[in-house]
Amino acid sequence: MPAEEEVAPPLVGLHHLRIPVTGVETSRDWYVRVLGLTPLLDHEEEDRLTGVVLGHGCGLTIGLHLDPAGAAALRGYALVALAVSGVEELANWSLWLEQLDVPHTPVLMGTLGSRLEVADPDGIVVELLAGRILTVEEA
Repeated sequence: MPAEEEVAPPLVGLHHLRIPVTGVETSRDWYVRVLGLTPLLDHEEEDRLTGVVLGHGCGLTIGLHLDPAGAAALRGYALVALAVSGVEELANWSLWLEQLDVPHTPVLMGTLGSRLEVADPDGIVVELLAGRILTVEEA
């Protein structure tokens, strides 16, 4: 175990998220249509699609990988929280999701800021969050 004065080497950011899915094509199409991600890479094994890498102009990279058991285990779990610029932008997202006929929560208030939640095709929850995480002193 490192001594108390030792510090871990620095991290420079998040490289990517890896999300298990039951259907790669279905989930890919949902993340592209609903969240505006762009397909970057396909992963095939024995002539079937087993994963995709999606990107967004903000620098976000998400890998969707065929893993039905993993997707089922995460159903209803808020796995991903994506930052938006403010509460007004959450209202725009709500309108966008309504236009696409994608079920979502209303804008919710909490200690992490304002958010709305939307479930991907496997029921894994994606939060759209406006705000910053409060420190212990602020909460």
